[in-house]
Amino acid sequence: MACKMKLALVGCGNIASYHVQASNSTGRVEITTLIDPNCHARENIAKLIPHDVECFSCLSDALAAEQENELQIFDAVSILVPSWRSPDGEDLHEVVASEALRARKHVLLEKPVTVSIEVRNLCGPSL
Repeated sequence: MACKMKLALVGCGNIASYHVQASNSTGRVEITTLIDPNCHARENIAKLIPHDVECFSCLSDALAAEQENELQIFDAVSILVPSWRSPDGEDLHEVVASEALRARKHVLLEKPVTVSIEVRNLCGPSL
């Protein structure tokens, strides 16, 4: 049997439960990590997963834990944060996707990829 892809969910809002259901049904993906600043949201999603998961309040903490322990906790991230700008003007999809890609993770990012035409243009014609 092939190895399962280890997946981190970045964002544990309403859509996360659908990602858990889909991941559980494939048999090829194992959600290993939940990332959300809201601990109650993380706990609610963790209840839907039939095994223990690592929990972090931000992607930076999860990546730091991997480096500190020299252990790959997850191979890929599913970015489920809102697609809007934060109060300081940052595009949340761009921020999280960029950090994950710099860490050499596979990224699942649903549309809209970005709310900024400038960022979209940086990504090139593949979008």
